[in-house]
Amino acid sequence: MTRDNDRLHDTISNLSAQLADLRDQLKVATALRDDSEAHLSVTSATQMAAAAEVARLTDRLANATKELESVRARLVSAETERDNVTRALGQSTEKCTILTAELDSMQLRLAVLEAQVSGARKDLGGEAEQAEELSMELLRVVQRQASVEKERREAWEQVRVLRMRLKEVETDHRALAKENERLVARIRELQTRPIRAGSPHASLASETFLSVAERVETELVGQLKSVQCELDAARARYREMGAAYRNRLQQYVDKTCSLNLANEMFSTIKTIVDSMLNDVIMSLMESEQHAHSCLGDAQSRLVAAHDLVVQLLHLAVILQDGKHMSGSDELAKLLASHQQFEKLMSVDRKQEPPATARPVKGGRVPDRSIPSAPSDVDATRKLAQEMIAKYIASTHSQLEQERSELLTRALVAEAAVKEWEAMAAKRNANTWQ
Repeated sequence: MTRDNDRLHDTISNLSAQLADLRDQLKVATALRDDSEAHLSVTSATQMAAAAEVARLTDRLANATKELESVRARLVSAETERDNVTRALGQSTEKCTILTAELDSMQLRLAVLEAQVSGARKDLGGEAEQAEELSMELLRVVQRQASVEKERREAWEQVRVLRMRLKEVETDHRALAKENERLVARIRELQTRPIRAGSPHASLASETFLSVAERVETELVGQLKSVQCELDAARARYREMGAAYRNRLQQYVDKTCSLNLANEMFSTIKTIVDSMLNDVIMSLMESEQHAHSCLGDAQSRLVAAHDLVVQLLHLAVILQDGKHMSGSDELAKLLASHQQFEKLMSVDRKQEPPATARPVKGGRVPDRSIPSAPSDVDATRKLAQEMIAKYIASTHSQLEQERSELLTRALVAEAAVKEWEAMAAKRNANTWQ
């Protein structure tokens, strides 16, 4: 019995010791639970603050995007109005050319009728009725000449008004283009946030920015080459047109040997010069439309590249705020998105021409002009923005230069036509005297 009691006492003492250990473990677990709840509350507050900041930036981005869309709509309407004014200017110029030709024919007809009237009065003094009919016809021709002259003045006035309107539309177009650039810069500023150098995701974001910079550089170089080829083709067409123009003038000079022959060839050379002027005007309009289409294509390609940069900047912002989120699940999603983007970029890399330098890891030759350090993200972003701005400035300057050259050629051709008209009128006056 005493042995059993001792065993029971030993068992009770062991159980008491185990109970004390369990109570100590319970206290430790309770303290850990309290610490976990406090840490969870702090993490939740941080997530709520980050979500509020993201919502505020999203609202500002949406407002700026709406304003950008309105400005782009106004820009499209301004371009449409400019095209309409240019088309009306071409029609008015063509009408002026037709009226000038009709006026010249009326002048020739008037000279012929005056000669007939004077001859009828000298040779047929008794035939007063025929002279009266010729006088009436002469009066009608004079009236028609006055009306044609009035219509020509009105047409030239309309051309002047349309040119002034075209200048106003071009001024509005340039102002809208500047506003568009300002809004794009503002949206890029809202979407771009600096990444801390100590962040564990800085290397991943830097690689993303490097990929974007390389792709944007490739696209911009390709676009610049295509626009340069189109401009070279346009210059070649203008050189051919100038050569044909000089050949036709040389043929006319060779054929014109005497004053009578020049008078007989007046209508022919007038038609030739008018056709050349119309060719120059139509070529000017076609070149302006082609330049506008090239500019629209380049802007659309630039907008697509900008959208890609925006998506990657959003990815970088999420990577920056990833340590405030709930760990593995969100980071796994981000890594999956980054892997998918790398797969898409690998397709473009396969289409690149083979490099002559020694390839590095990944099979690509690095561009020494692009920063490669993971902590040099700001320099990479600045380089991409400078490349985009440089491409836009060069494209606009080339198109404006081409347009000014075309306008100068048209004005020179118009001045040449007026000079030929004055010379022909002077020859006709000398002939009838």
